[in-house]
Amino acid sequence: LLICSVLYGTNFPLGRLMNDSLPASAATSTRMLLASIALSPFLFQLKPQLRNTALLCGTFTAMGYISQSIALVDTPAAT
Repeated sequence: LLICSVLYGTNFPLGRLMNDSLPASAATSTRMLLASIALSPFLFQLKPQLRNTALLCGTFTAMGYISQSIALVDTPAAT
């Protein structure tokens, strides 16, 4: 649980660093593409009626990450 918390906590600073070197849409699209490739074998193990729901959930998650990355570009760091 501690490792999971540390990984989640580094998500925002690392996202900010990625946005400094790449456009927000490119950085997030790369992250989502890698995640979809890593998780795609498990999609076929789902029941057929759950596949569309899983794809819809993944789409909304990707949209959330993209909007977060765009917001991090325009929001200054708290000091």
